[in-house]
Amino acid sequence: MRRLLIFLTLILVVLAVLWALAETFVARELRTGLAGQPDIRVAETAPLRDPARIGARLTGIEVTLPGTRIALPRLDLSARSLRPNHFVADLPQRIEIRHLGQSFDLGLTA
Repeated sequence: MRRLLIFLTLILVVLAVLWALAETFVARELRTGLAGQPDIRVAETAPLRDPARIGARLTGIEVTLPGTRIALPRLDLSARSLRPNHFVADLPQRIEIRHLGQSFDLGLTA
């Protein structure tokens, strides 16, 4: 019985380490991929650290297109642990859009 508990504990530790490494990898890949995009600026990219999801949190996002600027305070990109091929973007409640000199606040509700 004691060996079984030790084995299960080791399995849980290995899974936790793999989860943390996966989130760090996702955040690093996002940071690297976005660095090569001149129209997208992100102030910070960090692992999400939510046990139910694997993903990253982006903060201070600005997308600049001809005549338009879109600003998001944060954006969470994640995949459920049991559905890794299904990514979800959790948008903030307020998005600022500036188009041809006019500002618009886009409010989102659940």
